[in-house]
Amino acid sequence: MIPLNRITNTMSRKTLIAVELDEFSANCVLERAASLVGERDECHIIHVVDPTSVAYAVDLSLTGIDQEFEESAIQRAEQRVTELLAKHEFRQPHIRVKIGKVAKVIHDLIDTEGFDRLIIGSHGWHGWQRLLGTHASAIMSRAAVDTWVLKLPARPEQDAKHS
Repeated sequence: MIPLNRITNTMSRKTLIAVELDEFSANCVLERAASLVGERDECHIIHVVDPTSVAYAVDLSLTGIDQEFEESAIQRAEQRVTELLAKHEFRQPHIRVKIGKVAKVIHDLIDTEGFDRLIIGSHGWHGWQRLLGTHASAIMSRAAVDTWVLKLPARPEQDAKHS
């Protein structure tokens, strides 16, 4: 049997890594993803801005304003992803920020741009939260490529509350 790290280091793959913008979640995903991708892999880091966060920030009846808010949201997210990536070692990562429904944007990118693999994080919700669905489960249900779901650990402040 060939060790997994030997396989990932010898094959060149186009990998899409989905991140949230909060430091804890992003660092967990990026740290693990950096250890999983090979040196020759082409890595694209994606963050999808929820359209409702842009829509609630502006009265859409004001012509042209919504476009400015979308562009501003994309620029802020790109800057944040760049800051988060600074702590991790990826060879020439491509930063992508899109506005839309997370699962749809990711599926569209996979379908149109020839990605071989997707890496995402999951908070592993329980009970009623799982019934409402998560981005990870929506993505996994239709992913057409190998998808690695990284279980995010509990946040340190959550551990303190449950002690």
